[in-house]
Amino acid sequence: MLEADIIYIDDLLAILRITELKETAKDLLAAQRELKDLVNEYQKTQSPELRQQLSDQIQKLRSQMLTLLARMSRR
Repeated sequence: MLEADIIYIDDLLAILRITELKETAKDLLAAQRELKDLVNEYQKTQSPELRQQLSDQIQKLRSQMLTLLARMSRR
């Protein structure tokens, strides 16, 4: 019985990890779309403010991706 419980808990944890990764992937895709829009707008305007927003967004995405990679490597 104990072995079956351990396997069940392990399966639940795997499902939880997959769900978390799916959510993170959704967030990254949304950020990618936002970044694409910023790039298109910057190409039209060459605005220094948009350039700073792009830089900030890129840094934020790098941080999120590194966090995701770290979480994936721990499991």
